[in-house]
Amino acid sequence: MMEIAFKIFVFCLEFFHHKFGILDSINVVVSFVLDIILLFQEHEFEALGLLILLWLLCLAKIIDGTIILVKTRSEQQLMRLKQINTQLAAKIQHLELSCSEKEQEIERLNKLLATARTAWQGKLEVYLLHSTEWSARACTCERG
Repeated sequence: MMEIAFKIFVFCLEFFHHKFGILDSINVVVSFVLDIILLFQEHEFEALGLLILLWLLCLAKIIDGTIILVKTRSEQQLMRLKQINTQLAAKIQHLELSCSEKEQEIERLNKLLATARTAWQGKLEVYLLHSTEWSARACTCERG
C-alpha cells in the first residue's frame, strides 16, 4: 500500500498512463482488503479463487516488465547498430571516392605510359633503322 502511495507521489499523473501499474495497484488494494476481511471471516476458501486471480495478474505485471526491459534493450542495441551502420556507410563512401580517384590516376598514368611507349617505339625504330644503315655502310667499307 505504501508502495502505491509512493509511486503516485513520485510519478503524479504519469502513473495513470501505465495500464499494468494501475492494474497492479488495484490488485494490491483488493488483495489487501480481502486479506483483512478473511482475517475476520471463516469463509476463506470462497475468496481464495479471487486471490489466486489477483496473484496471476501480478504475474502478468512481471511478464510485462520483462517484455518492456527486453524491448528497451533491443531499442538501445538497434540505435547502436544504426549508428555503427551510419559510420560504416560514411567510411564506404570515403573509400569508394578514394578508389575512384585512384582509378582515375591509374588511367592517367596508363595513358602517359602509352604515350611514352609510342614515343620510345618511334625513336627505337629510327635508331634501329640508322643502326642498320650504319651496319650496312660498315660492311661495304670493309669490303672495299
